[in-house]
Amino acid sequence: MTSAYCGKCFERGATAVAKSIAEGERAVCELCSKAGETWPIAVWAEALADVVAMYEPQDGGTELGVELRDQWSIFSSRATGDIDRFIDDLCQACSSTLRHTDGVALVEAARAQDAWLHFRETISRQRRWHSPVFVDAQRRLQLMVETRRDHLWPQTRDVFRARMCSDSRSRLNYRDLGAPPAGRATAGRANSSGIPVLYAATSELVAIYESRPVRGATVAVAHLRPRSGRLRLLDMTSLADVALNPFEAEASANTLIELRVATDLGRIIGAEFSRPVRLGDDIHDYVPTQYVAEYIAEQGYDGVLYDSSFGAIGGPDGANLAIFDLRVLTVVQKAPKHFAVTGVAWETAPV
Repeated sequence: MTSAYCGKCFERGATAVAKSIAEGERAVCELCSKAGETWPIAVWAEALADVVAMYEPQDGGTELGVELRDQWSIFSSRATGDIDRFIDDLCQACSSTLRHTDGVALVEAARAQDAWLHFRETISRQRRWHSPVFVDAQRRLQLMVETRRDHLWPQTRDVFRARMCSDSRSRLNYRDLGAPPAGRATAGRANSSGIPVLYAATSELVAIYESRPVRGATVAVAHLRPRSGRLRLLDMTSLADVALNPFEAEASANTLIELRVATDLGRIIGAEFSRPVRLGDDIHDYVPTQYVAEYIAEQGYDGVLYDSSFGAIGGPDGANLAIFDLRVLTVVQKAPKHFAVTGVAWETAPV
């Protein structure tokens, strides 16, 4: 007897895709054990053939079953049955020799890491202003932005910027805590030398940690707030990472491989923004994310939201912001708050 699977055991859009391929029949679904409209494995193989074709065997690679469950939005919470068996049947129906336990890797065309490394090497070491690589990069960035979500920062919510005082008795004012003037800004992950960007945090604690204080230091923290209306930020945090739904991708003008590269590229670039800036860094290594930040600004965003390199110290939503236009923020208090650092905790691991 042919196995049958209902659309409700898959993510949004699955039923519509299945109906566009064939009429469903009433049967008991193998994944949820409930009676309803179902389709045989051949229909699901046609719907998911491009996903299966994106993988090739690789010794030591992630198991295919893990890849399909974790890196794609394919199965819904209703699918409580034998998903591994479904994957094996799916591969067989797609004429693939892969099975759910096989180690796999993405085919070359789907490897976002390769695309990013090529772009990074080109813009950092070979061509700064003009290169055919940039045409491809802008196309990929456009898709990346479309696959991320906007974070609308409310006008009533503060952002925080911190700086260490020169000694325990000194106090800073808001001018000391503002972004450097144009022409004097040093290069950072989201700004080129001479172009100011305001780096801030979503909580006082994250802002203090990002100032990298030592025990006994005094840290000033400024509270800032959107001047008028909400800030439109591109959310590059790991909390905003979303797995690609191949059923919804059916309606896109872009190929599934292009969309997979775009979603993976978002994760890679988000991690690049989160890498701390250190003394002794080669500032040319900042150029790729500077390019990305300027592209994001050109799309009408007020800034970028990205993970703190210190992790979730400020809570699950503890993160950093890079604000492109300094005029969109205003001060909240008459003077910054000052904190004495009584201790600093670090976790280490052997390498």
